[in-house]
Amino acid sequence: MRTTGGDLRSRGGRALDIQGRAIRPLTSMRVSARLVDIVVVLLLFSVVLTACAYQAFGYRGVGSLDEAAHFDYILKLLRNPFSLPPVGSREEAFTALEVSCRGQIPGFDCVNVAPVDAVAPRGVNYVLMYAPVFYYPAALVSAVLHHTVGVSYWNGARLASGLFLALGAAAFYAGLRRLRAPIAAAIGGACVAVAIPWMLFLGSTINPDSLAPLAAGVALWIFGSRLRGRWAMVAVTAVAAVIGLVKPNFVPFASVVVLCAGLVRLSDSGTASVSLRTWIRARTGVVVLAMVPLGVQLAWNGWRMMSLVPGQLPDGGLNTTLMGTSMSLPAAIVQAAGTLLDPISRDAMPDSGLQRLLGLITQTVAFGWVAVASARGAASFGARDSLIARGAGLGILATIVYIPTVLYISYHSIGTQHRYIFPLLLLAIAGATLSCGRIVARWVCFAFGIGMLIVALGAILATYG
Repeated sequence: MRTTGGDLRSRGGRALDIQGRAIRPLTSMRVSARLVDIVVVLLLFSVVLTACAYQAFGYRGVGSLDEAAHFDYILKLLRNPFSLPPVGSREEAFTALEVSCRGQIPGFDCVNVAPVDAVAPRGVNYVLMYAPVFYYPAALVSAVLHHTVGVSYWNGARLASGLFLALGAAAFYAGLRRLRAPIAAAIGGACVAVAIPWMLFLGSTINPDSLAPLAAGVALWIFGSRLRGRWAMVAVTAVAAVIGLVKPNFVPFASVVVLCAGLVRLSDSGTASVSLRTWIRARTGVVVLAMVPLGVQLAWNGWRMMSLVPGQLPDGGLNTTLMGTSMSLPAAIVQAAGTLLDPISRDAMPDSGLQRLLGLITQTVAFGWVAVASARGAASFGARDSLIARGAGLGILATIVYIPTVLYISYHSIGTQHRYIFPLLLLAIAGATLSCGRIVARWVCFAFGIGMLIVALGAILATYG
């Protein structure tokens, strides 16, 4: 006998469709999807970690993105884990030895070791202002690997970056699935997140920017959660404050996390019937919470400056010497905008023309999605998608102003680099992925992401194979 929904009931009581095929129970479908998610997470983690480890051991030089300074910070924590090194401290002789052995400074090697002053400006480690959010875990991983399998502290720290990037790839996928992205689209989005130019290199050298995908994955997980009660927002704000302490360029991203999470919570709780005063008060509270990461960063910097070595500049004169400028602040902001809005199409590491082309396509789609989704609003994309778009757009604008302003006021210099936009670029990539709900779109996203990862892995193999 045919049921109301067009199904047929067999004698055994199993549900059949109109063609007589057994219908899979909803719980079985959920279990299957969960198993697929677990397999994908493990594969992403393994592939990314393997690629980073391969490049970490294959790349014999010193990363141009402050790798020596980051290693020196870790080395200082390994020697004295219970005390942060004073800002303005000189680099360690062991750091100079590692840099010399890797041929970074012409005329010096493992026998003829370069003086510390040749490694960094005036021999000063210029990243000691940063909070140890990256450096303590990296030091722990480096120490464990050194004492268990004999890996050098330098390579151990590189593998720590690879571990963080691999965790970030898994977290990014999990966050997209938390927001109900189709499996194929989520795989593509996660592959793009770690395969954009420079990202795998950041995970293969010692660099706190390797935490960007992990931070983005945590943000997506938060956006996909139902935040009940005030303590939920307190927890979100605390997590965002820690994210903002990774590096100054993470601050706008962290503020966006709090802002979007707060607005999602208000949207879920329903505020249509409340008074105008209550409506304004609730949103004002969210904005105030969103400023907490900036306040924590400023407080940290103020506290760390109290340990500044007398007579030393916190950066050893790096910004003033190498990037000093006579241009005005507005001109510096315009220049920073050009750098930050074209972050992954100019070069790559390892470099390849195809990688740069895929980077151009990626940033065009991601930033374009932010503009379109922000303009069209919730009616077309859904509440969370619209909030992510507007939050990413606001964060990008804030970064364009915030980073060059900090550099200009602190050092009267221009030092804005393309990677400073990576956390917010990843958020934009996630939003574009979430919009791939239709069958064709999700498989295009899947194919593009897998292809981009294959190209990136091929560049690594071609360079170090």
